[in-house]
Amino acid sequence: MEIEVIEICAENPLFNADDAAEYLCISKTSLNKLVREGRLIAVQLTADRKYRRSDLNRLVAESLALDWKET
Repeated sequence: MEIEVIEICAENPLFNADDAAEYLCISKTSLNKLVREGRLIAVQLTADRKYRRSDLNRLVAESLALDWKET
């Protein structure tokens, strides 16, 4: 099993599921779907998943780039 070292600092905080969904303006169901599809990385700490702001921002940027290409 490969373990990824993550950077956590003031510039890249961890969000809980509620905050991550709110940050992306989506439901928690949609957030979980993104994780299942491999489009978003969730960090498992104890029983709760956490989401890095940098990963949320990357997802938004990819989505915006895709929308731009389709127009």
